[in-house]
Amino acid sequence: MANEGSQFPNDDASVDQFFRQMTPDTGMSSDMGGDFDNETVSKAVAATIDEVYARTGKNSILVTHSQGGGPGWTAANYTDHIAAIIAIEPGGAPGADSPDFAAVLSKNIPVTMYFGDYIDNGDPAIQATGMWQMMRGACYAFRDAYNAQGGNCTVVDLPQEGITGNDHFLFQDLNNDVIADHVENWIGANVSADGTYEPIQVSAPVPEEQPSGSEPEPETAAPASSSEPAPEAPVEPESGKTLVVYFSASGNTKAVAEVIAKTVGADTYELTPAEPYTSADLNWTDENSRVNREHNDPSHRTALAGTPDLSGYDTIFLGYPLWWREAPSIVWNFVENADLSGKTMIPFCTSTSSPFGSSGDTLKGMAPNANWLAGERFGENLNESAVTQWVNSLNLAG
Repeated sequence: MANEGSQFPNDDASVDQFFRQMTPDTGMSSDMGGDFDNETVSKAVAATIDEVYARTGKNSILVTHSQGGGPGWTAANYTDHIAAIIAIEPGGAPGADSPDFAAVLSKNIPVTMYFGDYIDNGDPAIQATGMWQMMRGACYAFRDAYNAQGGNCTVVDLPQEGITGNDHFLFQDLNNDVIADHVENWIGANVSADGTYEPIQVSAPVPEEQPSGSEPEPETAAPASSSEPAPEAPVEPESGKTLVVYFSASGNTKAVAEVIAKTVGADTYELTPAEPYTSADLNWTDENSRVNREHNDPSHRTALAGTPDLSGYDTIFLGYPLWWREAPSIVWNFVENADLSGKTMIPFCTSTSSPFGSSGDTLKGMAPNANWLAGERFGENLNESAVTQWVNSLNLAG
């Protein structure tokens, strides 16, 4: 059933043609996109843009849509020939502390993002309503940070422009010519004739989640590359059937974990490293930093300061920030050494822009005797409603 006032053609022939246009996603093999390979798609986009430049001598205006928004941001890391980015209801935008944000900003790429109806006025019972409110919020945050640092970004909320009735597929709506005119006017006002701009000097970005504005913590004697858990007695959480276990470097994942625990009445346990991470440790732009050394050693497992007693729990939510699009090795250490046989495992992660990706499959491979459910990714800005809707959609037994 079409939304009230929808501009999407709702006759049988149009709907039939819409579904005929669907093709298998070239960036993933699962139905829900959990294994979407953002990096590979981004490099392919960048290579295509470079090929266009090689043949024509002209930079390209990159138009992205929905899940394709992610590779659009990341592609700026791999090509110098993007004249502008036009993102049509992108699935979020990179945070100001991310490498994708830094790449787009350093090249001074003008950006505009378009959103239609049925976000503010969507059915709150539908999980996608809260999700898209969160996605759009991330785009507004991107705009504010981007412009504050000298960039050029606009977010176009079409209903506020008097253009109404548009759903997620703006250029298949009946008023697509109106939207095309709006986009063309933006290009004329914001994109240079040769598609090049003066670069902007940006400060070094930080990992997708790390402490900010804090003083470095003192070093301890625990080795940074120990692969064995610390020899402490297990820490016992309060009794209960559901436990939320998480690692959080700056508090983003912790915030999501606390909402999950409140929603299902679960206990929580925070994984902490035996040797605390300092700000210098977390500086991924320094190739000699601790996180880079750990990342470059596939056998490395960050030592744990303690481990929870899992014997009283049947269901475990497992949370982590995405580092290089995977769970940090401290989480790998926990999964590999804990007895998870027969337990229901539900992964969740936080990131500024990276999708959930294959991080859940990696964890499943480390503990195949557990019952792993599909995971979920949340942005750096907590949207409690979106977290609650996701948890409730799991229909966990009480």
